[in-house]
Order: sequence, then structure tokens, then C-alpha cells
Amino acid sequence: MLSLLKIKNLAIVEQLEVEFNSGLNIITGETGAGKSIILKAIALLGGLRSTSDIIRHGQARCEIEGLFNITPENKQAIIEVADELAELLEDEEIIIRRIVEDNGKGKAYLNSSLVPLATLQKISVFLFDITGQHQQQSLLDHSQHRRLLDNYGEFGELLSVVKAAYLEYSKAKKTLDDFKKEASEKMEYFRRLSFEREELKQVGLELGEREKLEAQISKLQNVEFICNTINESLTLIDADEHGVLLSLVRLRQLLENASKKDKNLEEFYKLIDSTYQQIREINFSLEQYLNNLEANPEQLESLRERLAEIARLERKYHKSIPELIEYYQKIQAELVEFEAGEFDIEKLEKKFLLTQKELEKLAAKLSQRRKASAKVLEQKVETELNRLNMKKAKFKIDFQEVELSSFGADVIEFMLAANPGEPFRGLNKVASGGELSRILLTLKTILNEKYATILQIFDEVDTGISGAVATVVGEKLKTISKTTQVLLITHSPQIAALADTHYVITKEIQKSSKTEKTIVHINQLDRPARIEEIAHLLAGKNITEKFREIAQELMQG
Repeated sequence: MLSLLKIKNLAIVEQLEVEFNSGLNIITGETGAGKSIILKAIALLGGLRSTSDIIRHGQARCEIEGLFNITPENKQAIIEVADELAELLEDEEIIIRRIVEDNGKGKAYLNSSLVPLATLQKISVFLFDITGQHQQQSLLDHSQHRRLLDNYGEFGELLSVVKAAYLEYSKAKKTLDDFKKEASEKMEYFRRLSFEREELKQVGLELGEREKLEAQISKLQNVEFICNTINESLTLIDADEHGVLLSLVRLRQLLENASKKDKNLEEFYKLIDSTYQQIREINFSLEQYLNNLEANPEQLESLRERLAEIARLERKYHKSIPELIEYYQKIQAELVEFEAGEFDIEKLEKKFLLTQKELEKLAAKLSQRRKASAKVLEQKVETELNRLNMKKAKFKIDFQEVELSSFGADVIEFMLAANPGEPFRGLNKVASGGELSRILLTLKTILNEKYATILQIFDEVDTGISGAVATVVGEKLKTISKTTQVLLITHSPQIAALADTHYVITKEIQKSSKTEKTIVHINQLDRPARIEEIAHLLAGKNITEKFREIAQELMQG
């Protein structure tokens, strides 16, 4: 609810602060006293665009500030339409501050953070709704009628299913449309991938292959040098007189004999003996390696060709062997998906038609349920209008089929024929202010339990009615106020008598020797003051005890 409203330098208001309560808040006052300024201020908090001409004469700017207490449900709904506010809404309070400068510029703040007017406009539907003669509020905006009917029919679960089906349908449609639009490019792309896959597959790259090839080529290129080196090494190891082996044999024998005389030399003997055995092994292995070593020009050429092919692929794709292997695996997976038919136009068309058929079926089901709820709502509205002295009025909910969307295939508009012989017209085209007030009030009474707004504002909805009808209007407003805070500007004593909290706006002209200025006051009335104000609404200026007695009777119900 709106618990606090502060206004500074707006129109004729210099400074005004008022605390509102839950339930039915009534505002009365003489014409021109400033009641409409209250509504203007609240509308500005909802993002209403304005110009500098609303600023009080002689002032540089006006400021409006409002404190709203919201429910967790309202908080969640606000975040869903304006997720940028999630961090600002830490609790169930919203403070909105609006500034309009005399240069035409202005600022808007939500919980002390600067926000654009568009944000206030998005969330205002969850904070308040103003109903007045010919004002374009949610019930007059036929684009909102579908939402209101869906809330009334409680179609939330079915709407979620329709929305999910629409997302699948949209995805399938986009995939198909994109494929058709880019078919030639896609086919060329996959032809190229197929060629690259085949090329890389035939080569059959392996990790570490380049290093292995380079080592084998180096060996085959230097067979003669390697043979000469090994032969020379064998000669050094096993020469008849000066070979390493013969020298080690002599050294081993000397140390063996000496170690028999000195045990400390046994370690040296063992080392020489081990060295001797290793050199013999090396000699044997080199002889074996030399026996198997031979020139192989054909193998050398084959290895050089393989290395050249790898180098070509590396240059072509600008990738190393590990990167080429990874690229091959990637295009292989992409082509497997393609060859499985994910991009086959017939399969795409079939999938699209299936999602379209499912969405159409669900949209038809939703439309059928909407029409059934619409019949019930039509009857309820006509019954309530009859109680409001519109006995011949007819209410109809018009359905027009449109292109499928996440909300089905219905455009819905509330229509009224106020008198016999008149055609049905949209609510925003209803001519009579009194008729419009009653139809809007009736709809809000019926829809209120499922309506997300935390404050309902009514601007003189009693215009054109009196007596028993005014009493019925008051009862309806009282009913709404049991679940939603209501703020009502009225001239009707029958309605004012039902207030939970009653305020009166007065205007005072203060004069000095040189200037005069207008001061607007708003005061919450206690019971005696309420009796006096309601008597004033009944009698005008000539208040008598009789009118005070009637006022007390009205307040007692």
C-alpha cells in the first residue's frame, strides 16, 4: 500500500505530507481545493511524463516522494518485469522520489538509486491503478484485457504450457527459416568440411609423428657415416694390441692379483671388472646394430614424402599436428550431426509442423477455456451493473483470432452496450462518464481478488449517480478495500460515510502587505470532524443538526 506521500511545489501545493492507511481512504474537499493534485503526484511516481508547467509558480523544481509497502508476490512480479531492480528490493518497501526541474529535465529515484522513467512505468501497474472518467488505465487498455481474463479464469498452469510450446515452435521455425535462408552457404560449408575430413582421415596423423619421422630420416640420410663411426668404435674397443678390451683385461688382472695382497683394492677390481663387462656388451651390441644397418633409399624417400605431406597440411590449416588431430575430431562430430539429419530440410519442416500443431492444439484449448470463463464473467458484470441502475446494459467479451504467440491466439476486448439498441463498443469509447465509472468499478470489484495492484485509486467514480446507486457503489468500494488499499476522491456523502480513514483538502489564501499565496492543507478527520464534513456534503453551507444526524446514521451504516 501507499503509506506516505510527500509533495513539494507541485501546482498550487507548496508543501504537503500525508500518511495513508489500509482499507478505504476517502478524500473530500471543495472543487479546486487540490484533490486532483494528489492523483497527479501519484501518477508522477508511476513514471508519468511531465513538463515544467506543473511546478509551483516562482519555484525552481517540484519533488514528489512516496513510500509503498509491497507484498512478496508484488516484489516477485516487479522483479520479473524489471530484473535490474532485484538488488534494490531487499525488503518489502519501495521509496520512489521524482523531481521535475524548471528547465524541463528531471530525475527519478527508487530506493535512493537513479532509475529511468521507463522502469517506473513498467512497475507502476503492480503499485497502483487509477480509475477516473476516460482515463486510459489498465481496464480501459484493451491490450490488458487478456491478462485480466486469464487472471480471472486462473489459467496460469495452462499458460505456462502454452508458453513452453511456443518457445519450441519459435525455435523450430527459426531453425527452418535460417536453414532456408542460408541453405546454399550451409551446404557449401558442409561440403568443405567433408573434403577436409577425408583429407585428414587419409593422412592419419599421430601425436609425436613429426619427431619420429625426422629421427628416421636423419638416420637413413647418414648410413655411411654411422657405419664408419661404428667400425672405428669397434676397432678402438677390440684392437689386437691397443684395444680397450685388451687393456681392461690387463688392468683387471693386475688389480685382481694386488687385491689378494691388499683387501682395500677389491673395490677397484670390481669396478674395473664391471666396466670390462659393460664394454664387452657395448661391443656386441654395436656389432649387431652394424650388421642390421643398411642403406634404404626407397624407405628414405617414403619418409621424406610423408614429412612433406604433414608440412603441407600444417601450412594449409595453420595448425600443428596436435591441433590438426583436434580439428579433425571436431569436424567429424559436426558432420556426424549433419549426416544424422539435424540439418535435413525435410526433418526440419516435419519438426516445425509438429511444434506448430501442438501449439495450435494448446492455443485452441486455452481459447475454449477463456470463452467459458468469459461467459461467466459477462453474466456477473451484467448482474452487478443492474444493481448500479444500468438495468439494460449488456457486457460482452469480444474474441479475435490472431497469429500464434506465447499467450495463445486470442485478442480480447471488453465491450459495453449501455442502452438498448446501442452497439457494443470498447470501454475506452463509452461516452457517459457515469456509465464508464460504473462499468470500471464493477470490473474491478469482480477482478480485484486476482488483481496484483496493491493500491486502487478512484477519481470521482460517483459522478452521475446518487441515492441508492451511490450506496451500492460505496459498498463495492468497501468490498475492494478489504483486500486492497483504496484511495477515493468523492463528493458523495453515502460513500464518504463508509471510509476507514477520511481526509479533507482545503485551500487557504495567505495575504501580506505585498503578496498573497495559496496554501493547500490535507487533514485526517476524527469522528466529530467526519460528521461535520459528511453533513457539509449533504447540505452544503447551511448545516443543521438534522443533517448532522443523517451523517451519523450514514456512518453507522
